[in-house]
Amino acid sequence: MRAVLTLPISPELDVVELREALAPTTWLPSADPDEPWMKARVDALVQEFPESLRVQLQQAGVIYIQVGLTVEGLVSLERHGAVMIRLVHDGNDVSAIKAAVHTLARHLPDALKAATGNDDLGLETDIEIRQRHGGIAVAKGEIVTPHRLRFPKYVRTERPREFALVCVLAGLLAATFVTSLWLAHLHPISLSWPDVIRGHGERISSALVVALLTILINLLFEYRDWRSETTEVRWLFG
Repeated sequence: MRAVLTLPISPELDVVELREALAPTTWLPSADPDEPWMKARVDALVQEFPESLRVQLQQAGVIYIQVGLTVEGLVSLERHGAVMIRLVHDGNDVSAIKAAVHTLARHLPDALKAATGNDDLGLETDIEIRQRHGGIAVAKGEIVTPHRLRFPKYVRTERPREFALVCVLAGLLAATFVTSLWLAHLHPISLSWPDVIRGHGERISSALVVALLTILINLLFEYRDWRSETTEVRWLFG
C-alpha cells in the first residue's frame, strides 16, 4: 500500500538541511545512507513509481525513512516549495500505514520548524491510501490541523464576540482618555462641572483598562490550550 503526504515549506531546504532536520526523529535508519544495501533499498522503492517520477526523484535526491516496523518511505524535494513524503507498506494491513500517516501528520511539521524558522507549517489536508499495485483507493481522509493561527488572527476568526467587545472597550477607553485630556487642558484647576466630568472619566478609564486586561489574559490562556491540541487524521472511509 502507498500514501503520499505533502508539506509546503518556506523557506525551502536542500537535501542536506532536510536530513539534518529529520535527524532528531526516529525515522532515519542508523546506517549510513551511502552503504550499498541502503542504496539498493532506495533504488528498489524508486523503481516502483512511474518513469517520469523516477527521473525527478533521482535528480532531486531522496531520503529513506522507516515509520514504525513495517512502513518505509521516501522523503524528497522534487516539488518547488514542498517536501514530499511517499510511504510504502509491503502488505495488506491498512492500519499500519494509517498509523504511519498519523505519526507524520503530528510530528513532521514540528520537526521542520526549527530548520525553516517557520511556525506555521502544516501538511496538505487530503490523504489517500492506495493499493501498491493497481492504485485502487482503500482509505481516504483529511489531516485536520486547525490550531496554527497566531493570536491576533485567532481572536478575530475564532472568538469574534470577544474581538468585538475588545474593540468597543478600546474605543470607549480612547474616547474617555481624550476627553479627560481635553478637559484638563481647558480647566487645569477647577471645581466646576468639567472637573467632575474629568474625574468620572478617569475612573471609567481605569475600569475599562481592567476589563480589557481581564479579557485579553483570559483569551491568552484559552489560546494556549487551543494551540496545544494535536493534529488529527479523520478517515472518511477505509
